[in-house]
Amino acid sequence: MKTSNRLRHSLLLAALVATVAAASWVGNEEATAPLPASQPAAQRAESRAPPSTATPTVPEPVEVEKLQQRAVSREFGDMFPSRSWQPPPSPPAKPAPPRAPPLPFAFLGRMVEDGKTVVFLARQDQVFTVTAGDTVAGNYRVEEVGPETVVITYLPLQERQVLNIGAIN
Repeated sequence: MKTSNRLRHSLLLAALVATVAAASWVGNEEATAPLPASQPAAQRAESRAPPSTATPTVPEPVEVEKLQQRAVSREFGDMFPSRSWQPPPSPPAKPAPPRAPPLPFAFLGRMVEDGKTVVFLARQDQVFTVTAGDTVAGNYRVEEVGPETVVITYLPLQERQVLNIGAIN
């Protein structure tokens, strides 16, 4: 058991020596021409570059107007959208369909003449005498006159409305 420990130690020592030797050999290769630290980085990079046979070219002037005309790419959409903890607004309510106004007539009385019922209606200071089929005030048509109700149609919307007139006594 002692011989395996000695063998293991000697192999580890040999690996250590080989590693140190390889590291020093690579380090010496890179540091062939050390430059003083006082030189700027651009000069150090130029001194390492191989000599060029071409003449140096002067860079073209930068046109600032062209730089400002760049278009921003929206290819990926809004990467950082703003978030709100408020609930989203409710959708707008659909407007109610138009409805006929309440009947502007008041029942004044009725009369039966030759088997036909005539009804007296009042609106403000006007009195109308109507039977079934008559048009009243331009916007209303009397559809039928019954014993307890008068059915009137509001003509602009074709909506039927009922006016209670009570039972005949």
